[in-house]
Amino acid sequence: MADISRHLGVNRIVPAVGISYPCGDPALSADADIELRRKLVHQALQSLTAGSTEPNQGKAA
Repeated sequence: MADISRHLGVNRIVPAVGISYPCGDPALSADADIELRRKLVHQALQSLTAGSTEPNQGKAA
């Protein structure tokens, strides 16, 4: 999914598990899934507060 975003010129990319699960992973336990969601939200907020003019890909959670 990050390749599509990069191709479209998106300047803030937060990689997720996949298109069908952008904010979670059904293969994880409930507690692990909550932690993953917190990391994704935190990473997205950091991306929004950082200035960016070029494509920038965060590290996978």
